[in-house]
Amino acid sequence: MLYDKHQITHIRNVDHPESLSVSADGRTVYTTGTGSQVYRIDLASHEVRQFATTPGRCLGQALDAAGNLYLGHCAGAGV
Repeated sequence: MLYDKHQITHIRNVDHPESLSVSADGRTVYTTGTGSQVYRIDLASHEVRQFATTPGRCLGQALDAAGNLYLGHCAGAGV
């Protein structure tokens, strides 16, 4: 898939996003920052909200069909 770089919107206030998960309806993106932040981004409004913090840096994530977000972090055995 090719993208037009002039159509890409930079969304501010996200600390070095590591990975992305997209909601089933395509309206929301979830990402994590290097400071253990968890962000929710509304793609229509470009609004960014930090809604959680994990015990350690997140190295991966998954969003299931029900909208549950799972994060793998490097601060122990929890998910």
